Amino acid sequence: MKRWASFVTGGGTTFAAILDAVISKELNEIQFAFLFASQHGIGAIDKAQKRINEHGTELGVSRHDIHVMEMGHHSGSPSQWDRVVSLCRDYKVDVVTLNGFLPQVDWRVIEAVDGNIFNQHPGPLDPGRQHDFGGGGYLGMYGRRVHCARLYFVRMTNCESWSEATMHVVTPEVDKGFIVHSERVEILPYDTVDDLQQRVLPVEHKTQIDGLRRFARAELKTQPKRERPLVESWQVPHLIDGKKVARILYPKG
Repeated sequence: MKRWASFVTGGGTTFAAILDAVISKELNEIQFAFLFASQHGIGAIDKAQKRINEHGTELGVSRHDIHVMEMGHHSGSPSQWDRVVSLCRDYKVDVVTLNGFLPQVDWRVIEAVDGNIFNQHPGPLDPGRQHDFGGGGYLGMYGRRVHCARLYFVRMTNCESWSEATMHVVTPEVDKGFIVHSERVEILPYDTVDDLQQRVLPVEHKTQIDGLRRFARAELKTQPKRERPLVESWQVPHLIDGKKVARILYPKG
């Protein structure tokens, strides 16, 4: 049984889906340890409290296992990360998933869980190459921005019409770790950003649950580098424009 913690910043739909799989025994190799939220008043906390109220005894957790610190979207203070490291060690966590978690994770947290920390991303990534649909900092590629950028890119370049739900290793550089699990999602001709988001989200849930199951069974492996670049050199301007458009249209992600 592997002990799991989820880090969240938003609504927590993926966290809730994973926890529901633990509760239902669909994911019976995983034990829930704690939830860490980087801000107060978010949906993920409400979802955690509801499930703990109903299933806390069988899970072996209580509301005291929900930990919240106001970190902002892009960073945290050294003392805050010290506390997160202590949480991971005190709870003897084996694996952490970032489920809509926006702050850039301090390297000490990665070290505290022996590198067993994985991020969910709602679009295709290309580790080992410069250009893809990830990126933190000022680029802020998360949520609907990723879907918007992907749709723009596909339609401007006439490339294959698909997107991808991704689970990848967390490294000090945002969205650059090796992919460990992914599933493609078809893009339909008249898809809007919201259409694509709704189609990708359940696949994100499945990808995370399957990835955790594989981790618990010691079956999780890094995927090989893509044979061809996800973004060819002539397509780079369209990628950059797509990300710019996404940030303008979706200022809150």
